[in-house]
Amino acid sequence: MKKLYILSFVLLIPIIMQSQVCVTLYEGDDFGFEDRENRVEVLGMDQNGDMWYGITGPLFRVVGKFNGSQWSNLDVSQLPDPRPVDFAFDLADSIWIATNKGIGIAHIDNMEVRTMTPANSGLPEAGVTAIAVDSNNVKWIGFSSGKVASFDGETFTVHKEWTNSPVNTIEIAYDSSVWVGLGDSPGIVVYKNGTWTQNSTVKSVPAIESDKWERVMVASGDSMIIYNGGITTVVHAASGNTIRDIAVRANAGIWASSGQGLLVRSGSRFVPFSDKNSAVPSQLSDPIAFDTEDHLWFGYSYLVGVKGYSGVGYLYRELVQENAVITADKPSLIFCYGDSLTLEAESDKLKYVWPDGSNTATYTLYDADTVEVAVEGDNKCYSYDTLRINAQKVYEKEKVCAVSVDTSGRNIIIWERTSSVGTESFNVYREWTTDSFEFLTNISFGKLSVFEDKDVNPTVQSVKYKISAVDTCGNESGQSFYHRTLHLQLSKGLENGEINLDWSAYEGVDFPHYIINRGFSRDSVKEWRTVPKDVFKYTDQGVFDTVFYRITIPLPNECAPSGDIKAGTGPYLHSLSNMDDNKKLFTNDNELKVLELRAYPNPFSDKSRIEFPNPNMSEHRLRVFNLSGKLVREIGGITGVEVFLERENLDPGYYVFELRGENVYRGKFVIR
Repeated sequence: MKKLYILSFVLLIPIIMQSQVCVTLYEGDDFGFEDRENRVEVLGMDQNGDMWYGITGPLFRVVGKFNGSQWSNLDVSQLPDPRPVDFAFDLADSIWIATNKGIGIAHIDNMEVRTMTPANSGLPEAGVTAIAVDSNNVKWIGFSSGKVASFDGETFTVHKEWTNSPVNTIEIAYDSSVWVGLGDSPGIVVYKNGTWTQNSTVKSVPAIESDKWERVMVASGDSMIIYNGGITTVVHAASGNTIRDIAVRANAGIWASSGQGLLVRSGSRFVPFSDKNSAVPSQLSDPIAFDTEDHLWFGYSYLVGVKGYSGVGYLYRELVQENAVITADKPSLIFCYGDSLTLEAESDKLKYVWPDGSNTATYTLYDADTVEVAVEGDNKCYSYDTLRINAQKVYEKEKVCAVSVDTSGRNIIIWERTSSVGTESFNVYREWTTDSFEFLTNISFGKLSVFEDKDVNPTVQSVKYKISAVDTCGNESGQSFYHRTLHLQLSKGLENGEINLDWSAYEGVDFPHYIINRGFSRDSVKEWRTVPKDVFKYTDQGVFDTVFYRITIPLPNECAPSGDIKAGTGPYLHSLSNMDDNKKLFTNDNELKVLELRAYPNPFSDKSRIEFPNPNMSEHRLRVFNLSGKLVREIGGITGVEVFLERENLDPGYYVFELRGENVYRGKFVIR
């Protein structure tokens, strides 16, 4: 590994650690109970703040307490079974001890014991596996058979039984509901207001904990599920790491014991404290519990030679500032993806611990990560800090917002750039042959996110465009999905005065319909008709003047380019086709000669007279159209040289007419 003094750049990262996580252990002569070949199976704090322990093993069994200076234990031979499986403390002065043969009840001060078994009480059965006390001092009892019962001080009531699913734990929530954790499915059953509700999506629940914020924390597999009203949050431990118990304290947070150490919840993840990055022993037993001083107590096992022993300890935080320095071989904690970043510990520190548990001088990263750095101090205390390392990856979600034809008659490509993702520029691509896109240009990030393609004539063809992002490391993203421009063409219809509109489909976004825009000059074109989005043709009728057309679509979202904004550059609400008109169709009209006629009076409000030459007295037909091209009146069988047009139900406005027979005559009139 390169030494710091030959690195091209060294970033000094001062770390000021405001608190330490410390561990106090009681083992050997400091542990006041028999410790040979034993294991701590139960932990709990009583009404006086003393910590109680249930310890079992092949040679010795212990139920005792520690008040901070003195160890005391009761006579386990007086219990129905000397092997405790759960504790609960009532609202008076007693500890309730669950065993496989019944319940032991001991005074927390003088430790006098009495028992409840099926033989001497109404206890439904002997195999008690869980016990809890609610706010009314009612004891809730779970059994290995799956039964759940309550005891109000006089009477036992059996509430429910889940066959072949032993009760692992019982917790009384803040709202007085009773949460039961079972060993199979359903994993949770809840008793509230006289009703049982089961949750089969969670299985095999070893522990449940609640707090005054009405949260209920449930352990299942490698996950802790937090229920808070209607909100459910899942916090996962590392894969394969099983959550065994949960403890909550207002000033200390939510903690869990696991097969890989103690875990504290931090947002949506767990931060581990194990023998790799703290003084927490490696062989923890399952139960954990807080005392009144926010000390998190745990049990553990250890070896001396080949012999096993047990001990207890607690983890706590100490507000002591610790200074540390880490160096990085990059000018910031950001590096280009595909490269690496190396952190190096300060050489005079006693011990640095990296996230993988290693104690090497350096730690190398190849991707973005959150690095939890631990520095070992004195008296089994560790200081911690978090470094957030970012790997600059090219942004893959940039996309074309719309393609359109601008007022100058050129294709434009529009996109909404994304800030603060490391993008330096954008590449624009155009389809040259079918499904083959070639590079067109590069636009720097600071420029307007609109490109005008001057090399394509929108009146000739429809074109597809894509973009990609290029980051500050020179890496290019994949190309976006293409957008295809609208292309409009006009042709003559079968009937005189008919104009056919044909357009290509817009591709790239979803939209509700196409809009046909129409006007008698370029500046007067406006929305005229809408047609379904799967229709690409339309025939306009009664068109005897020059008419301009354009097809547009409403964009699903406003398309607002950014950068060097200029007047007229968005935001865009529609995508436009090229504009086309019917002048060329009139120019090529080789049908019957069209003559212009006049009507009089014009304007009129009642009726108007139209005279026309008809030397052969041939039959003609009069057709009248409004400005939108709709046929509003038709008169046939005209054989004379004049025709009178009655207003009748025609609205005021501008009209055009066509008189067709041996010759074709056209004219205009206005109704007041």
